[in-house]
Amino acid sequence: MTGLRRFLLQLLGGWVLSAAVCAELATAPALSLARDLGEQVLEVTVSVQDMHGRREQRTIPVTVFRPQGAGPFPLLVLNHGRAGTPQERAQPPRFRYEQQARYFVGKGFVVAVPTRVGYGQAQLDDFDPEFNGGCTQPQIAPMSQAASDQVLAVVAQARQWPGVDASRWWVAGQSVGGLTSVAVVMRAPEGLQGGINFSGGTGGNPKDRPGQPCGARQIARHWQTQAVHARAPMLWAYWQNDKYWGAD
Repeated sequence: MTGLRRFLLQLLGGWVLSAAVCAELATAPALSLARDLGEQVLEVTVSVQDMHGRREQRTIPVTVFRPQGAGPFPLLVLNHGRAGTPQERAQPPRFRYEQQARYFVGKGFVVAVPTRVGYGQAQLDDFDPEFNGGCTQPQIAPMSQAASDQVLAVVAQARQWPGVDASRWWVAGQSVGGLTSVAVVMRAPEGLQGGINFSGGTGGNPKDRPGQPCGARQIARHWQTQAVHARAPMLWAYWQNDKYWGAD
């Protein structure tokens, strides 16, 4: 097994494990901190707009992991996916992705994991900027803009964090987090060196529509029109037996 393949499988397995333990984490009185990774929870103010043109300014929690030492270290922003119901999207209170973060911290990155507006403790009311209209005619551009706006706000704030060199940064994510990462790369922000998309997309339903996501054509159309703007390289990782998106 090649080093790259082993790395991809380790990270994918960690994301699956993270999803499986969300309910358990949510019932705990507080999420523990990984002291050996210097884990902190910082707040970042974001301005975000939904598909109906409603714009709100909100504060989101960002879980930050750091290597030992003074740095400065390059930055990696890890992005979570999207559960199917508001009740599920409220869990966990904040995303951590400790297993994935531990890998990247070991490679010398400061890792930031935002819990975006509409999820966890950032789900305060009916404002859901990543709602795309549903399966009939999903609108990919507004949700992509809303999610990537928050990543860019985190990076802008990270430029002020001690020990962080945000002139060198990467973006990665899984499912809607992968879609978010692609959206970030396609905006060609300053300092971005690359992106990793793990099974990115939206509209997948392995139970009712295995391998037949309802937004595939809309995603393809949006990515095709926006890809010309991308400047940084991307790694896309998809799996043939993925029941969310399917091989096609």
